[in-house]
Amino acid sequence: MDAKVERREFLRGAIAAGLVIGFPWPRARGDEQMRPLVSPLAQARAEMERRGAPGVLIVVPAHRREQLTADLNRVFGGSIDDPERGKRVPPQAEPDRDLLRLFARAVFVCEADTEVGRALGPAAAGAAVVRLDPDGSVAELVARDSALVNEGWEAAFVSTVVALLDGPEDRRLEAAAAHQRAAFPALAGQADAAFAQLDAAEFVAREDASAALLGVCDRWGNVLVLAARRTTSLEVRTRIEQVLAAYVARLATPADNALPDPEAKEPAARLVLPLGVRWSFRQIDPCPGCGMGSAPHPVRRYLALVAGAGR
Repeated sequence: MDAKVERREFLRGAIAAGLVIGFPWPRARGDEQMRPLVSPLAQARAEMERRGAPGVLIVVPAHRREQLTADLNRVFGGSIDDPERGKRVPPQAEPDRDLLRLFARAVFVCEADTEVGRALGPAAAGAAVVRLDPDGSVAELVARDSALVNEGWEAAFVSTVVALLDGPEDRRLEAAAAHQRAAFPALAGQADAAFAQLDAAEFVAREDASAALLGVCDRWGNVLVLAARRTTSLEVRTRIEQVLAAYVARLATPADNALPDPEAKEPAARLVLPLGVRWSFRQIDPCPGCGMGSAPHPVRRYLALVAGAGR
C-alpha cells in the first residue's frame, strides 16, 4: 500500500461504512434468510411489556417498500435529498406535534409482512396497520384499502392512529390508562401527588411536579394524556403537554452514520422514529471536478464579466 492513510481518516471511513451496512444488527450464522437476532417486532413487544403500553405496527409489504419508505419519510419528518449541498438535510417542515405525542402513548414499529405473518398470522400480514395490546396480541387491523392508502399516509396517518388508540368516546384511552395504573401501582402515589401540584400557587412546586411526571412518563403516558383531556385547568393541560413533549424529545435519535462536525454551528438533526426504521446521511458528489452542483451567483457574475470583456 503506497498511499499514506492517516488513522483518523481510516477510522472515519470504517465507522461510517459499518453503520451504513447495518453493523448494529448482529446476524445469525446458518440462518437462511439472515434475519436479525432480534426483529423490530420482537423489540417492540418487549418494550410494550416494559411500558405497559399498546403498540402500533406498520406492516411493510415487499412490493411497496420503496413507496412506503417515501411516505413514512414525509410522515415522521425524514430527511430529504439536497444534491446541491451534497448530503441529506433535515426536513423543511417539523413532524406533526400530535404524531410525536403519540410516541408517549404507544410503541411504534415497522416490520416486513413476512415477519408479521410468522409472528401474528396472515390476517395481520395483510393489513396496513395493526393495533397491538400491551401483551403483544393483535387487537385491531386497518385494511390496506383504508384511507391510509386512498388518501395518502401523510394526510391520514395521524388521524387513523389517534382513532385506533382513542376508540369511541376515549374508551380505549381509558382502558390503556387503567392498564398502566394496574401494571405499575407503585407509581400511582408519586404520580398522583405530582399531578395535584401542577397548578399549585408556588412556581417551584409546579416545576417540581412537572419534573416528577417526566420521570414516570415512560410508563404513565396514557394516564397523563387522559388527565390532560379531563382537566379544566389550562395550567395543568399545558404542563402535561410540555411533559409529553420533553419525554418524546428524549426518544429522538440522530442519523445512524452521522459523525461529529466540529465546524457545525447547530447540533445534528434528530428524529423520532418507529422501531425498525433508521435514517442515514447519503454523501453525494454532484461534480467531482469542482465539488459544486452549480456555480454560485458571484461566480456566474464573474464569468459573465470575463466573457463580456473578451468580446
